[in-house]
Amino acid sequence: MKKTISLISLIFLLLVNGSFLSHAANSGKSIEGLWKGSLEIQGAKLRIIVKISKEADGTLKATVDSPDQEAMDIPLDNVTFENNTLRFELTSAQAKYEGKLDELGDMIEGEYSQGGSSFPLILKRSDEEAQEKLKFKIPENPFPKLKGPYPVGTHDYFWIDEGRDELLTSDPKDKRHLMVQVWYPAEKVEGAEPYPYIVNPAQYGDWKDYKIALHVKTNAVLDAPLSKKQSKYPILIYNHGGGWMRNIATFQTEMLANNGYVVFSIDHTGLNKTVVFPDGYKFVMDAIKEPEKTGNTYKDALASWEYLDSIFWSGVKDISFVIDQIEKLNNTPGNIFHGRLDMKKIGSFGWSFGGAASVQIAKDDKRVKAVLDCDGQLFGDVAQHGIDQPVMMMHGEIEAPPPDQMSTEDFEKLIKYVRERDRSFLANTKSDRYTLKIKKSQHGSFSDLMIFFQQIPNQIDKHLAHEIINAYTLAFFDRYLKGKKSPLLDQIPSKYTEVEFKKVKDN
Repeated sequence: MKKTISLISLIFLLLVNGSFLSHAANSGKSIEGLWKGSLEIQGAKLRIIVKISKEADGTLKATVDSPDQEAMDIPLDNVTFENNTLRFELTSAQAKYEGKLDELGDMIEGEYSQGGSSFPLILKRSDEEAQEKLKFKIPENPFPKLKGPYPVGTHDYFWIDEGRDELLTSDPKDKRHLMVQVWYPAEKVEGAEPYPYIVNPAQYGDWKDYKIALHVKTNAVLDAPLSKKQSKYPILIYNHGGGWMRNIATFQTEMLANNGYVVFSIDHTGLNKTVVFPDGYKFVMDAIKEPEKTGNTYKDALASWEYLDSIFWSGVKDISFVIDQIEKLNNTPGNIFHGRLDMKKIGSFGWSFGGAASVQIAKDDKRVKAVLDCDGQLFGDVAQHGIDQPVMMMHGEIEAPPPDQMSTEDFEKLIKYVRERDRSFLANTKSDRYTLKIKKSQHGSFSDLMIFFQQIPNQIDKHLAHEIINAYTLAFFDRYLKGKKSPLLDQIPSKYTEVEFKKVKDN
């Protein structure tokens, strides 16, 4: 699993640097250290040792050793690490290297070029450093201890929208396939095994980095009976960040179910990691291509935004379809939710791209009554129109420097554009509006990703970040779906010193 970088406008950095769907970027991963590999040239193997460090200004510095040639500490030129890609040059030898860091941060797979010839070169983190990394092991249950009144049940659904062609694939016969996981208030089941975090690895195709979490258990129980404490329960729709999966905010969805919400999390096909479905269908996103890079990073960013807008609407339409399916569950005898869902109390929330979809659906589908956006850059047309429902926008604080080859001026223009869209959206929204920034947090703080890795120095404690996010999430939906007072929303400044919290006032 990848660690993530954070910035209020996270997505545009990813667009500037490469694939949106690999958008958990590289600030949490360190490229510094000792890397070893070998070049095979004309049958001979040459050992290569690359040593990478970071200067005080954040720039990277590196040297290379070739012990078999008795060459040591040769300085490398133009060393960069961006979008999980390491690049460096050895200008004195007219040589260069480009390699991709794997998702675990232990191996760089790339190509060394010199004199018109290219050779594969895999660099592996030194045994000493790899062992140091392995000292941190993900706990069997890393999720927050549940403190609410309900045990948590869970179930996976597989739905096909037969009325909607799949616009992201080239096969005209394809229909929209979706996996959806639900967490809900349950009756206690004595002796029940907790549900695994990773249940069916086969759904992810070639993606293998889930392996570090195969032992992880959740707080939920598969197909536990729905709690009898209430006759009906309010509904929440969760939408994951681009490139991730439906359970990537288990820390948040379990907490909400534990406090009396039925939470349906949508695995947005093409914007996620699931590619194989229970009916054997294999999803291949080949109908809408990312724009080719021109070399002008500012124009490339704008073109990538336009591309993202084109695939964004598939995710938004997923939400309406899932609400339709929820309504069918509520109206169909024989299933666990028959007559137990309050269709008049529906909220939507999400992280990153999913946060943006959650906001847009509130404009497009009035069945949604309250919206929470967790560090998501806005897409669609909500900036111009706003919404009628109450909204809370959460953001991280840590921002990244401009990408390579982008001027500070262009970078600031993009930042300004994103922030202006936020301001326009809030100004045009007609109901209660809140903004929240968590100091020393980053984009990945709003997901499960942070608890799968060691604490990152100089960032907010990852468990405290989740405590804050959960406290405000619950307070917001309790007020606007359950009609509770939620005093936390009236405490300005926040009781958390790490939080900048505001209620937006009309102009």
